[in-house]
Amino acid sequence: AKDLAVDHVSDERISINISGRRFETWRNTLEKFPETLLGSNEKEFFYDEETSEYFFDRDPDIFRHILTFYRTGKLH
Repeated sequence: AKDLAVDHVSDERISINISGRRFETWRNTLEKFPETLLGSNEKEFFYDEETSEYFFDRDPDIFRHILTFYRTGKLH
């Protein structure tokens, strides 16, 4: 199995707002999957400088499963 552990010592914590529910994760966690929206620079289009977070108008109950995939590499 691929080891998805990452070094957070020099990493940046980012905030993602999904329709009002805030999630936090490490930038390195998302960058493990560079071919995805959150893992690529494409997410910068959704960055809100006033709130210092990324905003997506999506279902937060579904997004928590997506974030788990980024963290573990597995769909549960």
